[in-house]
Amino acid sequence: MLVGIQEEIEAFTSTGYSKRKFLVIPSIETRGTAHEIFREDLVHGTLYAAEHEPIKVIFYEFEPEFYHTVYIHPYNGELLHMDNNLTGFFPFMLEGHKFLWLPKSIGEQLVAWSTVIFAIMLLTGIILWWPKTEKPQAEIYTGLERNYKMEKKKL
Repeated sequence: MLVGIQEEIEAFTSTGYSKRKFLVIPSIETRGTAHEIFREDLVHGTLYAAEHEPIKVIFYEFEPEFYHTVYIHPYNGELLHMDNNLTGFFPFMLEGHKFLWLPKSIGEQLVAWSTVIFAIMLLTGIILWWPKTEKPQAEIYTGLERNYKMEKKKL
């Protein structure tokens, strides 16, 4: 029962070694370390996760397109890993979603016009379907009553 909260109880009652013995480096130092790698680019954000996970410093520029993440050790500030967020599976799928893997000028227009045609078809389909599903309650009741009377005559 207490296994789920074991760490919290130990942290509260323990007077010895604590996991939080070292302080996490501040954001300014983290950004400074990251700027040593990409000097000309602006930092878009700094993300702190759990205490044992690396700090993520995100560089993003719209034009020219630039999107990198730098992972920094939370206690000593050393560079752990760099990641180019414009390569890999998810950016590839995003290109297909936005441009159908065509050149931007062609794919963007194709997706936009397909969306417009889909919206028109959706609206006209709802308009054509709507009257067929709406029947006054009196018609339904008289239809049931008529069927009941016919069943009674057969018996």
